[in-house]
Amino acid sequence: MIDARDTALIFEGGGTRNSYTAPVVEKLIAEEVQFGWVGGISAGSVHALNLASRDT
Repeated sequence: MIDARDTALIFEGGGTRNSYTAPVVEKLIAEEVQFGWVGGISAGSVHALNLASRDT
């Protein structure tokens, strides 16, 4: 587990860009990285929700 609760993570929008970001989200969930705040814009909000709920 990686404790990064003093760090905010923001995912950018854009469906095509987020198709490349999806494996990063999966890896963050697998490695149990904990962020203090997670947010996103447009398609990035889906990744933020996935990470916050630990659902790949």
